[in-house]
Amino acid sequence: MALNSKTLAAILDDDDLLLLDTVQSQKYPSILQLEDISDTQCKHLFRFDKGGLNDLRCMLEIPQVFRCNNRTVCSGMEGLCVVIRRLAYPNRLDDLSPLFGRTKFELSNIFNTSLDYIYENYSYLLDTLDRPWLSLDQLQVMATAIKNKNSPLENCWGFIDGTVRPICRPAHNQRIVYNGHKRVHGLKFQSIMAPNGIIAHFYGPVEGRRHDAGLLRESGVEIDMHRHMTTPNNEVYCVYGDPAYPLTPYIIPPFKGEYTDHEEKSGDQPPKEEQSYQCPDCKKILKSISGFRGHMTKQHKKSKTKASDHRVTATSCATAGNSKSPSPSCSVDIESILHGASLRTLTRLEECPMHNLFGESVIVRLARFCSKAQFLEQPLVGHLKDIFSSNLCDPHSRELFFTKFHSLRLSECVQTECVSLFILNGCEEKREDIIHFLQEFLLELPSEIL
Repeated sequence: MALNSKTLAAILDDDDLLLLDTVQSQKYPSILQLEDISDTQCKHLFRFDKGGLNDLRCMLEIPQVFRCNNRTVCSGMEGLCVVIRRLAYPNRLDDLSPLFGRTKFELSNIFNTSLDYIYENYSYLLDTLDRPWLSLDQLQVMATAIKNKNSPLENCWGFIDGTVRPICRPAHNQRIVYNGHKRVHGLKFQSIMAPNGIIAHFYGPVEGRRHDAGLLRESGVEIDMHRHMTTPNNEVYCVYGDPAYPLTPYIIPPFKGEYTDHEEKSGDQPPKEEQSYQCPDCKKILKSISGFRGHMTKQHKKSKTKASDHRVTATSCATAGNSKSPSPSCSVDIESILHGASLRTLTRLEECPMHNLFGESVIVRLARFCSKAQFLEQPLVGHLKDIFSSNLCDPHSRELFFTKFHSLRLSECVQTECVSLFILNGCEEKREDIIHFLQEFLLELPSEIL
């Protein structure tokens, strides 16, 4: 009766706001009462049970009441539930109105006010890697967990990537936020995620046109990793990123060359050889049956030739292709290539801002020492001749090159030989510092050789 009187008064007084409020109150009755729902229902709605919601509210120090800019008032628990529900599942505000008994305008203000409170008080947790749960012991635990999933990296503790979030096309300066790769106007963000599912570092937003490498440089996260991800023995913990990121001691991108079919197979069965088809007239190799039939029909007017009668394997093709004698012009002078590449690598190490962050570092001093003495390539020539024994134009040979180069970088014999040469030439640095310098030098050398 009171509700009908309220509606009648709104109509008679021509009060649109009162009428709208009455209709909305009828359409969206308040049905969310945490006391009346079970833990299973609560976890289904918010991914937390009722005890978890109370713990989260206490840890985040959510106030008793949220007051929005438009004077909407809600309890702290209701504001937290609105935020969690919006983040737990992609909902429109209209979909949440029956759940919380509020209009979409109220829910929008409650969500923004609650989220602003959390961001203003706890966003600093994503600005730095200097956190107790990212100690060196915990980094080793996470690196071991990744290694146990058949990762070839033993010191990788997380994964870095950037993302583009589309926005409405702006009226002015559209090129600044336009991302040519995704073909949308948007803002870019960068984050590092640990294997436990927690985002360890977050940076953004920046203009959508920026490259991932630009975000990496601007965020300064590599400097932060240099401070907190280096052990007393000069060992580093790295993160894995996509090919857009540069290769550094702290960021490892995938191999940027061509992939091959020479993959390791599990089990006792040998890998299946790739089959091709050879034209009996012109000896051309075709990779598919349809390609063979089309070639025979169009080029030789023989549509009835069976592809199965002219099947060849990849091994026989490679044998036939390698039967030719190598050209004399393909011979390479390893000594001259290594000498030039070594000088360029030493110059890069001297000028690298990472090594001059806290003044002249040991790596810079050793790089300058090697540039003057010019002895570092002497123990490496023999090993490089073995590495360059194959033709690097073959993709499999390129993968084999990087595998051998990585083994050279970790070889204790090479380290001992190089340390002895440093000492004989009058170097006074510690053995650990010299080995760390060799690691940096051999990490940068392939990019100057290839």
